[in-house]
Amino acid sequence: MATISTPAKLLTFGCSYSDENYISATAKDPNLKDTLIGKDGQHMEPFPFWPTLLADQLDMELENYAQMGIGNDGIHSIFEDTIVKADSVGLVVIMWTEVMRLSFEQFKKTGVFSTKNEWFKMKVGAGSKNDEFRKYQLELEQVLNKNGLVNPVALLRRSLRLFYSAQCICEYMGVPYIMAMGMPPSKAEYQDKIAKELIKSPYMGMMKNFMGWPLFEPLNGFCCADKINGEFINEDNIHPNEIGQQYISELIIDEVSL
Repeated sequence: MATISTPAKLLTFGCSYSDENYISATAKDPNLKDTLIGKDGQHMEPFPFWPTLLADQLDMELENYAQMGIGNDGIHSIFEDTIVKADSVGLVVIMWTEVMRLSFEQFKKTGVFSTKNEWFKMKVGAGSKNDEFRKYQLELEQVLNKNGLVNPVALLRRSLRLFYSAQCICEYMGVPYIMAMGMPPSKAEYQDKIAKELIKSPYMGMMKNFMGWPLFEPLNGFCCADKINGEFINEDNIHPNEIGQQYISELIIDEVSL
């Protein structure tokens, strides 16, 4: 349970489960726009995501730093860079993503003397959909696999360290916080392997204010995707629809003490 004071800022971090740009950005991509066809057969229009809904319920000023496609290393980096300079923070909510994603900070030239930083995002084992779009991600994945640098257990351990690090930072700074897992933490085929690893992990009993910990239903945990009553965009796109986002907001509000 996180105790907050208002009025103050609500800072949110996560992936496409939390990034309100997901619908509009996906609709602009000709290769992806049909993934937004809902149960009524129509393309989804933008709607409020849980950060906006939560901010409205708590009467707080929202700063949403979520980025679709980003991995937990990117989420943690953005969180840490933000929290060390933030003020008037009433609540931090970090919605972590699946452990098989990796993010790398990169700098791109925007002019002769200027650069901008972006996140190179990849999902290990994402399959061969839209190969041209994922060309560089697939090339990098091949290199990492060839050198034995990615596997589900190692990537779970990586994420657990980041979860605990974020918790320690919030507690050291005296910032109220809630953490959660948005989408399932892994593909179903890897669930048993990484759930067994989680049980053995030193972090298993160390997490606080983590809604749904320890992540997996067989361990009496959950991710948000487990709790939205099937309210996804469609069977193949397991991002929450408008009702699903409302359910997530309600889950989080139950963790807040005013």
